[in-house]
Amino acid sequence: MRRCSAEKTQEYPGASDRGGNPDDGKNFVTFLKELDDENSKQPMKYVVSFTVPTSFWYLRHFDLKAVDHVDFINVMSYDLHGVWDSTNPIGSHVYAHTNLSEIKLAMDLFWRNDVPPAKLNLGLGFYGRSFQLSDPSCYKPGCNFKGGAAPGGCSDNSGTLTYKEIQQIIKSNKLKPYHDKEAAVKYITWNQDQWVSFDDQDTFKAKIDFANNLGLGGLLIWAVDQDTDDLEALKAVLAPKTISAFAKDADDKAYWEDATVPDCYVTDCGGTCKAGFFKIENQPCGGAKPITRHSKEKDSLLCCPLAGAPDPKDCTWRGGDPWCNGHCHDDEVTMELNRWGDGKYCEDGNKVYCCKSPEAKENKCYWAGVGKSCNGDDTTMVSGVVNLMHSLSSIPPYEYVLLLYIFFIY
Repeated sequence: MRRCSAEKTQEYPGASDRGGNPDDGKNFVTFLKELDDENSKQPMKYVVSFTVPTSFWYLRHFDLKAVDHVDFINVMSYDLHGVWDSTNPIGSHVYAHTNLSEIKLAMDLFWRNDVPPAKLNLGLGFYGRSFQLSDPSCYKPGCNFKGGAAPGGCSDNSGTLTYKEIQQIIKSNKLKPYHDKEAAVKYITWNQDQWVSFDDQDTFKAKIDFANNLGLGGLLIWAVDQDTDDLEALKAVLAPKTISAFAKDADDKAYWEDATVPDCYVTDCGGTCKAGFFKIENQPCGGAKPITRHSKEKDSLLCCPLAGAPDPKDCTWRGGDPWCNGHCHDDEVTMELNRWGDGKYCEDGNKVYCCKSPEAKENKCYWAGVGKSCNGDDTTMVSGVVNLMHSLSSIPPYEYVLLLYIFFIY
């Protein structure tokens, strides 16, 4: 049976630096109680939860009596440290964003407020907080930092790297991570002054063992989309069981469908599709030769899993060369961007390979007519055009042109 859920997050009630008010804590409890009363009257009751920090600075404004009106509380036992420490009493010191020693201390805040352990979920992060070290020779926790590390290629944010990006850095630089067993976290340094902390199978297990020993209700993951293509971090959390085993035991297997069907991917130049995947499209690869503008490398392939591949007949390249700005239609999904696409090289921009999506709908605008409303849930984009044009008929020609110019500019 599918269970609907509702999550309430406010970062953070009562916090003056986050737009909070002194009565937020009390009002939060009132809101959740009223929600619970109405929820209890529903034919199928929603699962209701809210999320809290581990920091006493922000948690102090919560009235944890709210736990009586929800199914569970998600504890953000990550983001304990980051570049923001430079503006608080901790200062510009490198510390891991997750630390089991600090998490244990934070849990005391809940025990003092009689929160049942079974109503708490321990947070695990599929990412790391990264820093630029002030002194490359000082890389252990407690050393100084200048600011956030260089942005990742996908996350594109200084001070944060996804699990996937971290694993790529480890692999490409042939790094051996440092393991802080007491804190149950790992960290790496690379490119002289770059530093990031993260969890993997070893440290996930230490935290999960801790949660089980306390009798916590479960886990919170932020976030699955930051995992590797083959879901390495999720597999580490679920070990020794496999994802398929969880899917088989689930009350509603639909929850696991997205996790068990991997994504499509593009091979390197001259690459082949790995087992369980087949070719959807091939395209030229690499740069273009100076005169002929032909590709320098062998073709790359777009490979998709057997269980979740689009029909190539429903796919096409969009974006004309040589100056390309490919965009998919509203009822299509983007599969890949490529400077070659269906043949000729884009001197600027990319072509895009688009496939029809059964869940997407094409957006079409239409005029409803004078005095009529839009259909169903359609949104009104512009109105009063007829009256505007009628008004224009009485305006002198030179003012009419100026007004039309302003109308189209805005």
